[in-house]
Amino acid sequence: MTLNEKIANAKKRINELESLIEYWDSSERKEKNTQINTPD
Repeated sequence: MTLNEKIANAKKRINELESLIEYWDSSERKEKNTQINTPD
């Protein structure tokens, strides 16, 4: 695998992880909004 291929794969992985983080963040906010008055 060439250096350019490694860089391209790394950028793709970073984009996937950023999308996943955004998804988790938004779903966490929804959970907090729906779990008002529930014990921890």
